[in-house]
Amino acid sequence: MHLKRGTWIFLFFLLLVAFAGLKFGPPYIRYIQFNYLLHNEASDALRLTNEEIRHDILTKIEELNLPIDPDNVVFIEQKKNGLENEPYVLLERGKDYFSITSEYQVTVHLVGKYEHVLNFSPEIYAEISAGK
Repeated sequence: MHLKRGTWIFLFFLLLVAFAGLKFGPPYIRYIQFNYLLHNEASDALRLTNEEIRHDILTKIEELNLPIDPDNVVFIEQKKNGLENEPYVLLERGKDYFSITSEYQVTVHLVGKYEHVLNFSPEIYAEISAGK
């Protein structure tokens, strides 16, 4: 059985797409899960304490194996200088809002010594008030 040139190109393309999906899919899926949690935490900020929110975020970071140091999950009033140079989650509770800003990188190892760095920076803002 002899395959035509177009069939080989299609098979190569299909394998390339499958390889890319296996390499880049998991970091993006973890990002989506983390972003979903951050949205939920911001929406529930009215009924949750700062400690509960921080605990939920730390649990999800550990569960998803994200490269964020637990010491870098802080509320803005505790912000340390130079925090932006490391992966972080910055939480802020205002009078009628709650915001979460995060930044981290995931390195995807490709074939051989080749690698690609994916940058993730979710930003969530939710209005909160007792009247809602």
